[in-house]
Amino acid sequence: MHGCVRALTQYIHNAENQDKKTFFKEHTHILTNPVAQTRFVFGRGSIKESLPSPQCEEDQSRYNETLLPDSLLSTLKPTFLIRYPALAFHRKTHVSEHYDAALEPQLYEFYERDFNATDNSVETETMFPLVLDADDIMTKPAVVARFCDILCLDTTQLRYQWDTDKETRRPGIMAF
Repeated sequence: MHGCVRALTQYIHNAENQDKKTFFKEHTHILTNPVAQTRFVFGRGSIKESLPSPQCEEDQSRYNETLLPDSLLSTLKPTFLIRYPALAFHRKTHVSEHYDAALEPQLYEFYERDFNATDNSVETETMFPLVLDADDIMTKPAVVARFCDILCLDTTQLRYQWDTDKETRRPGIMAF
């Protein structure tokens, strides 16, 4: 795990040195420590013995249940993209039997508690983490433009329409 964090950190630094911004998207269940997920699903007492953890524990606060160290998480400007659960139900059944939507509040609370207590959130008047409704992203161009403004991105580069992709896709891939 340490090698992956090092590689990601180096990637971010390289981009900054080239005056570029980095973005990455991940589902919370991929970032959450498997031990924390197990305790969440099966209860706190479900793990009786000490297990080796892939976490970077030397830089992990009590509330950080991800696989990433606080030092990396505190440099990010997190955004949670949510979908109305009734609309997401069909998709989540294709992805996983144990959907982790309830783990998202834990990561949100970590950021709200720890991130906004640092100088990282003072750069703008915007408090992070941001929470965006996926439906708004699709139907309200002003939301996307405001999001870009918050992240200091050039809104003139936004595209709201594009040509239909003609490439044939495998049905299994389309489930995601």
